[in-house]
Amino acid sequence: MASQVPASRSARRWARDTPGPYALQCLPDANTLFNIAERLSGSFGIALLATLYATRTHATGSPVTALHDCALALTALCAAGALAALALRGRPGWPGRDRGPCPPAADRATMVSAASDAG
Repeated sequence: MASQVPASRSARRWARDTPGPYALQCLPDANTLFNIAERLSGSFGIALLATLYATRTHATGSPVTALHDCALALTALCAAGALAALALRGRPGWPGRDRGPCPPAADRATMVSAASDAG
């Protein structure tokens, strides 16, 4: 199943803020690479979760306990990811670090026009 996903806002911001003539030319390849990595990591994560569930079901003898163990593992992984994201947020040298939580007016206008075009 082939689908085309539009470039993310951060990818468009990177292309806009990156100096040089190749930034916009590299955006489609970067977006494709991101989509491939996202799908592969999702497949790998589901396989690991299924393995954990099967192992815990065999070890405990209870599918419900195994499900609770998997939920606990996913919660811990999500918390670690959220803490890592918070730690990266204020690092110097990242594009857009001086901006507040709202996008600039030009991005807001683009988002409003895209939302009205979508219906």
